[in-house]
Amino acid sequence: MGLLSRVALNDNGTGPVKQGSASSLPKVLDEMGEALAERITRLPRSPSRAESALNLLKPYIGFKAAFCAVEEGDRYIPYAAAGISTGKAGFDKKDVVISGGLERLDIPASPYRIWAFALGNSCVLFLYENPENPFTVPSAGSLLAKIQAALLPFTGRAEKTAENPGVEDFVSAYYRDKGPFRGLVLAGDAGLVPTLTAVLSSGRVTELAPGVCLLLYPKPLNEKLIVHRLTESFGVKVLSGFEASGIAGALDHIEQYRKA
Repeated sequence: MGLLSRVALNDNGTGPVKQGSASSLPKVLDEMGEALAERITRLPRSPSRAESALNLLKPYIGFKAAFCAVEEGDRYIPYAAAGISTGKAGFDKKDVVISGGLERLDIPASPYRIWAFALGNSCVLFLYENPENPFTVPSAGSLLAKIQAALLPFTGRAEKTAENPGVEDFVSAYYRDKGPFRGLVLAGDAGLVPTLTAVLSSGRVTELAPGVCLLLYPKPLNEKLIVHRLTESFGVKVLSGFEASGIAGALDHIEQYRKA
């Protein structure tokens, strides 16, 4: 079920489903976890793939922060992160002892419980557990095992994808399919468009300028709830919101952001 579908069904402002204790849940992925694994594995190979995957994982696993790192000399050097800057992430190799699966690290100096998951090719995923919403280790480990290839660093050439249509064509196509709509202009990192594309159902997103994208969604959905979900789950900044009864009005509203 996509992000906006969940908003439509759950219009009470609650956050992502919390995972509960390991003893109260089965050691297999639920339907949402299986769907998330499928979405992440479908992400096109690109320099932003690992970061997009982390951002998709965050609301489901509920971690405070996470980063993927590769072993270089005596350190694990980050190449993708969510909830923490790569400049503040990284560990000494001597502090990381893992044998397989999702394991807790013994790092007393950290205010958070830290977990590690070996990705292969000398790469490791590090998770900072959210003390207010501890994740379920078996289900989290099962999900990571399914999508670990998407968390490896990018090598080679990016996969070819369909050419991004012009903004006018994008807005026209959405109006033709859905009728009057609402829109949000969002600012975020370079992986925002593929990240949102992977989780949206009834909404559609396209890039307006580097780091700025346009999200269109059906008029009946609650704007405040959608904004809350986007900012909490993906750390985006909402630059503007609007309601459009036609194509011209929408294009007039977003024109200033296309020149950013």
